[in-house]
Amino acid sequence: MSLAHVLLLAQEELGAPTPGFPPQEVLLYFVSFFASVVFVATGYQLFSVGWQSYEEKYVEGAARTIDDLFLTIPPQQLIWLSLLAAWWREPRRSCSSRTG
Repeated sequence: MSLAHVLLLAQEELGAPTPGFPPQEVLLYFVSFFASVVFVATGYQLFSVGWQSYEEKYVEGAARTIDDLFLTIPPQQLIWLSLLAAWWREPRRSCSSRTG
């Protein structure tokens, strides 16, 4: 018995496919979609609240520092500058690159 015969037998046993999706699959799609929406909405809300408290905490301190230093950089731009500085660092050199 060849592989083609086995595949034909499998198709005969299963019968012709019915059009559309089974109800269980449709239910699974709806539940997955709404779970994803809830997950993204919750994450967005938590991130927004966290970002707002972070901004309030550091902008307030930065505003006092700016007034003391007579700088003209807006406090919100200082937040972006500090985030950029935190992520943009010179790569560290490994021990093997030292000459000596």
